[in-house]
Amino acid sequence: MKKILRLNSYLIFSLLFCTFVATAQEKDTLSNTILQLGLDKMDKSTQKVSMLAQTTSTASKAEEKTSEAPAIVQVVSREEIIAFGGNTIGDVLNRLTNFYLASPTHLFNNMTSLRGDLTRNYSSHVLLLLNGRPVRESLFGGVDMAFLNGLAIEDIEKIEIIRGPGSVLYGSGAYTGVINFIMRNEKETGTSVQTRFGAAGTRGVIFTQSYNKENFTFHASARYYGQEGWESTYFDRDSVQRTMKGANENFGVYLSAEGKKFTLRGYYGGIRANVMNNESEWSQNAGNYDVTTSRRGFVDVGFRHSFSKNWNMTINNTVNTHNIHFTFFDDNSTRFNTLDNLTEVTHFIRPIKNLNIVVGALYNINSNNSKGSLDENFKPIKLLPDTTGFESNYAFYSQVDYRLLKYFKITGGAQVNKTSHSSMDIAPRIGLTGLLPFGLGAKLLYGKAFRSAAHLDVDYQNKEFVNPEELLPETVHTTDIQLFYEKPKFYAALTYYNSRQFNVIEKEVINDEKYTFANNHNLTFEGIEAEGRFSPSPQLLITGNYSFYYSKDNEGKEYTSAVPAITTCAGIAYFTKNKAFSVGLYNVFFSKPPSVDNAYDPDHGGEKSRKVNPEPAAFDMISFNISGDIATLFRIKNMPKTQLTLYAENLLDSEVWQPEYFRRSLNSVPYQGIGGRAFYITLGVKF
Repeated sequence: MKKILRLNSYLIFSLLFCTFVATAQEKDTLSNTILQLGLDKMDKSTQKVSMLAQTTSTASKAEEKTSEAPAIVQVVSREEIIAFGGNTIGDVLNRLTNFYLASPTHLFNNMTSLRGDLTRNYSSHVLLLLNGRPVRESLFGGVDMAFLNGLAIEDIEKIEIIRGPGSVLYGSGAYTGVINFIMRNEKETGTSVQTRFGAAGTRGVIFTQSYNKENFTFHASARYYGQEGWESTYFDRDSVQRTMKGANENFGVYLSAEGKKFTLRGYYGGIRANVMNNESEWSQNAGNYDVTTSRRGFVDVGFRHSFSKNWNMTINNTVNTHNIHFTFFDDNSTRFNTLDNLTEVTHFIRPIKNLNIVVGALYNINSNNSKGSLDENFKPIKLLPDTTGFESNYAFYSQVDYRLLKYFKITGGAQVNKTSHSSMDIAPRIGLTGLLPFGLGAKLLYGKAFRSAAHLDVDYQNKEFVNPEELLPETVHTTDIQLFYEKPKFYAALTYYNSRQFNVIEKEVINDEKYTFANNHNLTFEGIEAEGRFSPSPQLLITGNYSFYYSKDNEGKEYTSAVPAITTCAGIAYFTKNKAFSVGLYNVFFSKPPSVDNAYDPDHGGEKSRKVNPEPAAFDMISFNISGDIATLFRIKNMPKTQLTLYAENLLDSEVWQPEYFRRSLNSVPYQGIGGRAFYITLGVKF
């Protein structure tokens, strides 16, 4: 039966890419805001396509068609999220082209990887945005699990993804990609409540409230999601076997208030999860498990002003807070707190018809405080006891796009940036995009991105071995070549990319007691990405993607990140005309990941990784989702909108193991959050 289901999933994908076509959204109206500056007036033939084509505001900070954006862009609409379902953001992200969500032993579903790049156990190379504003933490450089597991999937309007560099507009961390979560902003006053329960002791509830009056809108949501967890039995690095349930509790609160000139958006969320500690060892007290607790806060206040019809300005102040609490080995624990404040001013100028200019400046200051300072191994150190450190950086950026001919657009831009620990640097971008009348188009793009050293890299190290001022930012130079075909009912794209990374920051062990961080390696990633959507009618959607990457370092070692080299996704969804009913089937296939068996664990005498757990293998993750509005389907009068959803995942009952990415002292650990075949039911009522 498993082989038949797997064969069917491959046949769906083969059919999709033999036709090599794709869908555009049925409706994707262009917002009437200042972000429209990136749009050009179009003739009637082009306008017909644009009403169905997807748009993005992430690539240029201005709304534009994805086909004209100076980046490789993917958009996941709300209709797709509803049709294919999911419990958390991770379920949606794993369907993206060339994406992989992984976890170290001590951080739950924390590591986001695009294009095979996963050099740290933090999401340091993929920048997350919430409604276009950065979601950052500066101590580790990417502990995002409180955001990824707490943000309500039910409250997302769409997700925009840039594969490739984005530092020209977004600065540090927009390295191999940018993921922008655009939340709903209901225009109608209303209240909704949803409850969810299912496998592994899953329980959850989400509440939303919207209010709209004249020029003011308010929207808020609160979500709780918890699991008793799947039970897994495996060995630690000391060959101690134990069974643990991956229990986790998550919550998130989001609010948005918008007036004629002001916006206020906020998020506060957290997670508490059972874990094996970061040493790849079980707790010394049998029967107890180590616990990681993380909290993330986000507040953005925005102001917009129009100087004239062709000159607009936005001012934003964005605050990010992070608290993480590690409870290891019984009562031993430590806490870390960080605070980031980003002030940014951006001007959108259109001096002539075919010319758009974005000019901006930003200033960022961040601090960290540790209660009982620890090194990266979470062992007490005396270098920085209870230290509060402040760092700042500033940048100036500009991007210009000009329609050279009727069907071609050239884009150029650069960011000049300066951090506390590096000299001034420039991150440029240049691109040429073209879309011919018959739908064939191409993009030729080049960009540089960077990641500045985090507090962990600079402060929590032995300064007798390295001068923090000598720790250079990581940089990446990426070239993208894309061919695509776009029609009202079809979209297909084929992309080749080449990324060369320099000065990659890695941990360098001096001896058993001392370590530092240094710019150790240069890496090269290259690969191909194919993706398509086909929508023969507004009721049917077929979508899929395929990706392959290859990597090596300057010493010739291949696949250094141990991310699966091949990812294949395929899905089919059906909607009724009134959207009262939808059904979706989706499969994600990951190839066998490169082995870490021959990796060395320098923290423990340079020994090789221990092959004590099942070897990670290729796997399929087939999911099924069916959702219907009971009141509409059965024509029940005077009944509020009542949505009933059944979501099933891992229909093949696959056992999924991933490499132990952090220490690499174990050959594998269970994939967090995924166990056996599972079913979940959600009931929602909207008043």
